[in-house]
Amino acid sequence: MASNNSTMLSNDTFLSDRVALVQQLNDKMARLMVPATVYICIMMVLGLVGNPMVCYYYGAKTKLTTNTFFIVILALYDVIVCAISMPTEIADIELFYTFEYNVACKILRFVNYFAGIGSILTLVAIATDRFKKICRLTKPQMGIRTAKFVSLGIIGIAILLSWPSLVIYGSIQVPIPNTYGLDLMGADCTSTKEVAYQKYVWVFNGVHFLLFVVLSVVLIVLYSIIGHTIFSHKKRLMMYTPSKNRTPSSTEVETSLSDCSQKMEDKMKGTEEKALSNRKQQHNLFLPVFIDIPQYLRNRGRS
Repeated sequence: MASNNSTMLSNDTFLSDRVALVQQLNDKMARLMVPATVYICIMMVLGLVGNPMVCYYYGAKTKLTTNTFFIVILALYDVIVCAISMPTEIADIELFYTFEYNVACKILRFVNYFAGIGSILTLVAIATDRFKKICRLTKPQMGIRTAKFVSLGIIGIAILLSWPSLVIYGSIQVPIPNTYGLDLMGADCTSTKEVAYQKYVWVFNGVHFLLFVVLSVVLIVLYSIIGHTIFSHKKRLMMYTPSKNRTPSSTEVETSLSDCSQKMEDKMKGTEEKALSNRKQQHNLFLPVFIDIPQYLRNRGRS
C-alpha cells in the first residue's frame, strides 16, 4: 500500500515537473519574441488611433468619391485587424507552447485571412479606379454605386477564400524541442497535422500564395502605367510652361488628370441632358399642331 502511494506521488511529481518545464520553455520563447510583441503593440495602438481618424475625415469631412470611399473601406479592414487579430496574435506569441484556446485560434486565423484578402483586393480596386481616371480619360468611369457593389463583392470573395481556415486551424498538439531528451508536447495555434487534411492544407496555402503573387503583379503593372502616364503628362506640362514657373509635382499632375476626367464626365452628362432637352422642345413644338387639327376640322365643317 505504501509502495502504491509512493508510486502515485512520484507520477504526480513527474507530471508537475513536465508541466513546469513546458511553461519554462514557453516563457523562454516568449522572451525571445519580445521585439515582435513590442512591434505588434505599437502597430496596434497606431492603427486603433489612426484608422478611425481616417474613416472620420474621408467619410464625413471630404467629398464622397470612389477614391475616398475605398480609403474608408481599407481603413475599416485595418481596424478589424488592430482590434481582433493583433491582440490574439500577441496572445499566441505569449502562449507559444501553451495556446489551448481552440475557438480563439480559429477566429484569429479567419480574421487574418479575411482582412488580408479584403485589404489587397481593395488596393487593387483603388489602383483600377486611378488607372481609369488617369490613363483612360475618355472611357466610362467607376461611380459610387459601382464602388459599393465592388466592395460587397470583395467581402464575399474574402469570406469564400477564408472560411476553410475555420476547419484546418486550431489548437494543435506539437512537439517541443528541448535539450533534456524528453518527449514534451505543447499546444500551438497552427494548421492540423492529420493526414486526411494535408491535401486540403496544401491547396488552401497554394491558392493564397498564387492569389498573392497575381495581385502583387497586377498592382505593380497598374501603378507602373499610372506612373509612366503622370511622368509623361508632367514632361509635356514642363515643355509648355515658362521656365520661371515652378515644376508641377506628381500629385498636381495626378490631380490635373483626375479633374480632367471629372470634367469630361460632366461634359458628357451635360451633352446628354442638352440633347434630351432639345428632343423635348421639338416634341412640344409640333404637339400643338396635332392638337389643333381636330378643332380646325370642326370649324371648317361649320363654315
